[in-house]
Amino acid sequence: MLTPEQIKEYLENPNTCPCCKSNDIEGDHIEPSDKSASQIIRCLSCGKKWLDVYILTSVEEVED
Repeated sequence: MLTPEQIKEYLENPNTCPCCKSNDIEGDHIEPSDKSASQIIRCLSCGKKWLDVYILTSVEEVED
């Protein structure tokens, strides 16, 4: 189980494994739901897996 400190560090730098600090991580496909989405992430160095949770925080218009 991730500690509060590991979670805090991962949210500040989500490109490294919260367990071993390796940047050799990969994610499965993103699973959308009503107002959020989630993605299983795994570390290819230590084998740990965790779930990233994404929440919609803003929207911007895109010009064609």
